[in-house]
Amino acid sequence: MQALPTTPTGVARAFAGLLASLAACLGCDVVDARPDPARAPNVLLVSIDTLRADHLGAWGYPRETSPRIDALARASTRYAYTLAPAPWTLPSHAAMLTGRHPYEIGMLDRFATIPPDVPIVAERFASAGYACAAFVDETSRGWIGAERGFARGFHSYRHLPEESGDHRYDAARTADAVIAWLEDRDPSQPFFVFAHTKSVHALHANDGTAGERAYPYHKPREYLERFATPDELSLAWRDERLGRGVDYLRAVNERIALGHLRGEDFDRERLRILESLYDAGIYYADEQVGRVLDALERLGLRQNTIVVVTSDHGEAFLEHRLLLHKELYDDVLRVPLVVHVPGEPPAVVEERATLMDVVPILLAKAGLAAPVPLVSAGSPEHFSFYRDRDGYYTESYALRGPEWTVVTQRLGEGGALFQSELYRADDRAQREPVVDRPEPLADMLARLQTRLARAPGQTGVPIELDERTLEHLKALGYVD
Repeated sequence: MQALPTTPTGVARAFAGLLASLAACLGCDVVDARPDPARAPNVLLVSIDTLRADHLGAWGYPRETSPRIDALARASTRYAYTLAPAPWTLPSHAAMLTGRHPYEIGMLDRFATIPPDVPIVAERFASAGYACAAFVDETSRGWIGAERGFARGFHSYRHLPEESGDHRYDAARTADAVIAWLEDRDPSQPFFVFAHTKSVHALHANDGTAGERAYPYHKPREYLERFATPDELSLAWRDERLGRGVDYLRAVNERIALGHLRGEDFDRERLRILESLYDAGIYYADEQVGRVLDALERLGLRQNTIVVVTSDHGEAFLEHRLLLHKELYDDVLRVPLVVHVPGEPPAVVEERATLMDVVPILLAKAGLAAPVPLVSAGSPEHFSFYRDRDGYYTESYALRGPEWTVVTQRLGEGGALFQSELYRADDRAQREPVVDRPEPLADMLARLQTRLARAPGQTGVPIELDERTLEHLKALGYVD
């Protein structure tokens, strides 16, 4: 089998026609360029970082992790199968807020910025007379910081960890800031608000919030106790060799990548407890989403506000090879997408959607563009990618087609790619690769090769990672 290329490359030409239709959505097919403020709907976009869809009740999870989001989903359009283009924050949020595939616009590594000629959805809302505000669990040079290009079009773009000075990530703080802004807003303008929280994300244990047990996912005790017993919570997540908190999980990944540990040999009980800690963070974030929804109701805004809840990627618990979010299986790429439009009947969309669909959905539902089909609906394939050259080395590419999915991955600097895995497209658990179909495997690999052979059309100016940004990324476990 021919090796896949490993140099930075671009997205397939197949996206060109789709992106042309999206460009129309962003600026040409305008129904009402400046809507009547009395009739224009408000828009709230909520991104819960690191939230995998199948840990929510609306997606069939047996634990009650998400009562408020589940209730919203029952009254909304729920996109049952939504995929991220990458398993980490920067490229996936670029997709969410531009409608463009991050590979095509050069969002390839930690130094990437959004190219200046790629529109942000807030620019479209601002040009239509909307007051635009964002509240992000991020620093200004962090993954979705203003200096990355995300703030364009927003009248206010607040980096909540920087404001506090303690680098903590807290959905309650995000909810407080959003609610205060809603209370003080100019009622003569419709609004577009983007709220982002990392309260579900794993954190470094040295930030003062994880306590002596160094939980990688940590919330106040009453939330942890919803899904874990006191005995289970007595388990410490620190080790002289592995480190503390998220560093512990990164070290487990590194040992697996270097062949020093098999994932199946990791303590299954410890793994189960780890998922309980993760679920506690989901319940906490869900509660804060509920607080914002209650504020909309109290302020008389609920009946004229479109609410969209989604995520940038999920999280892995050794379902395949690794922990955290380094892989391109559905456990990590499948995210929730709930779109609530007051007055619209609830529905479930089974057709595949992607984070690139969020922009056209927002604009169409707000009446700022003619209704258009999902961007992903016109493409028979979904391409995803990941490269991380810091610490243990990982590189992965995947292509999902109408019938088949191929996933290929490299672990370890200079190591060979793992033998590519083939799955049936309707196999969303992806536990047992198909091993007796060489022809579709060869076809999918050829298609993936073609996708990787084209250079990116646009790139932004690389950003410098200053000491404050590196400290922020260390707290999240992205750098050593």
